[in-house]
Amino acid sequence: MKPILILSALLMLGAAIAYGQGKSEFSKTIPVVFYSPGHFHWTINTSFSQSPVKLDITIHNGDTLYTSNYFGHSDTWKNDFFERNNIHTTPFFTQDSIFIVRMGDESVTRVELPIHRMYGIKKNGKYRYGLTSENGELYSFKELIEKRYGSVKKFEERYMFIQKRLFIMMNESSCGIAYYPKDPESMRSFLKDDYLMHEYHNPSDTINVVNRFLSLANSFVPLKASQETLIRKELMQYIRRDMDAHAIPISSDLRLEPERFLLYGVNVQDPFSRYLPKEQFADLQQEFRIYNKHRAYCIDELKLYKRSTVVLDGVEWPEIGTYDERLKETADTVLAE
Repeated sequence: MKPILILSALLMLGAAIAYGQGKSEFSKTIPVVFYSPGHFHWTINTSFSQSPVKLDITIHNGDTLYTSNYFGHSDTWKNDFFERNNIHTTPFFTQDSIFIVRMGDESVTRVELPIHRMYGIKKNGKYRYGLTSENGELYSFKELIEKRYGSVKKFEERYMFIQKRLFIMMNESSCGIAYYPKDPESMRSFLKDDYLMHEYHNPSDTINVVNRFLSLANSFVPLKASQETLIRKELMQYIRRDMDAHAIPISSDLRLEPERFLLYGVNVQDPFSRYLPKEQFADLQQEFRIYNKHRAYCIDELKLYKRSTVVLDGVEWPEIGTYDERLKETADTVLAE
């Protein structure tokens, strides 16, 4: 009986040793992606097949080694380096497709050092991001920027060299930043607060509409009381179509253009350009451009307007009406809820 027990014990010991050795052998390559707003997601996707900057992780005989490869230059580090720099490496060992995000400011004196503050995970075609100073919490890219830098605007100021005012932030697929949430509930909430929805739902309530419009502009760029007074006066002249206001209505097919400061069918950007400094007005244009594009996106995605069909050559085609009609029907739907 004893020989059998001894044999069993030896077999179990051998299995444990083999399992332990298997656990200790590990290797993984994590690409390092430098942020560029023009083609951020494209850079991420290509980095998995080729990346001149990467972090190779190996575990052998209980030692974890991190080899930083920076355009042909390589150095190897151990856990203590990351502990001293408050970098939690646990996320690096996930089974998901992980990449490291670099902005360029992580290590000013020696750019090849693996001072990795941010990382991303690609899963099911979607991207989520985290900070190595935290314990695995994941965010959208905009939320990550806000956590790391305080606000998107502060991030813009810090990285003006990336692109002036990051104007292509309107294209989330390019730069990864979305100003507004895109889930159905958030989009409905956005439309309920939108001044243009209130204008189309109840155009006679001009005070409510103008207050909402100016409140929105104020949230984009702070207006002084004197500026707001002058702008409000001219806006009311535009609405009344006073002769000296030169209020030229914009045709329905041009109201989708995101550059417009649309109020009661008129582009009312002139009062803002007259009373705001040039840079402040440029910021306001940028913000309205993003805002208007998101409104159009919400209307198109939610499809709360009536949709009829028309038969052409025996084929039914959806007939969605003009943009004005879609605005009106969407406004009546969301504000009646």
